Amino acid sequence: MTPTERTIRHFFDRGIIAGRIDRRTGPIEVDWPGQGVGFADILAAPPEGPLLIQVTSKANHASRVRKVCEQSHVVRTCLQNGFMVECWSWAKDDDEPRITPITLNKLGS
Repeated sequence: MTPTERTIRHFFDRGIIAGRIDRRTGPIEVDWPGQGVGFADILAAPPEGPLLIQVTSKANHASRVRKVCEQSHVVRTCLQNGFMVECWSWAKDDDEPRITPITLNKLGS
């Protein structure tokens, strides 16, 4: 099972709606002045509010956190408008993901 499938299953098992919003064959892109940006793989609807998630394997966790933070203009807008943004990674033998919340402080100025 891929990290994306594991993440969707994680939410499904808890009765939370979640689905893919980015595929390798054609990500949904945000039209931001002069550039296309796609930083999230999954949109979930937990009780805490809308959640955008970048998903990866354990080995790529740090690089995905950097990838999301590099999209600071779009991520900042999402955070300021009520979305939570997180990076999740899975190790093959772990039942729980490693989760790094992306906050305005993490994005810097």
